[in-house]
Amino acid sequence: MNKFESTIVLKPDITKKMKDEIINKFKTLTKDVEIDERGKKILAYEVKGYKEGIYIVFNFKSTNKINRELEDYIKNNLNILKYIILKGEE
Repeated sequence: MNKFESTIVLKPDITKKMKDEIINKFKTLTKDVEIDERGKKILAYEVKGYKEGIYIVFNFKSTNKINRELEDYIKNNLNILKYIILKGEE
């Protein structure tokens, strides 16, 4: 398993329940996940009509196969405005 870092930006009006579902999905798909909820911030530019977003940073261990599954989940989740998954340092 490799180390990865992912930052996601959620819609600012998302409910706590929906946010928790997204966090739990990361927890169930990955290993050794560390979560840093950065809170609501102003976006550098408008995304899908939103000027603010809720930032969450995940550090985790995963395989490429799991990352594809995670990416498919992220792409299909309408509450996620933007995301990035980067390979971390070993």
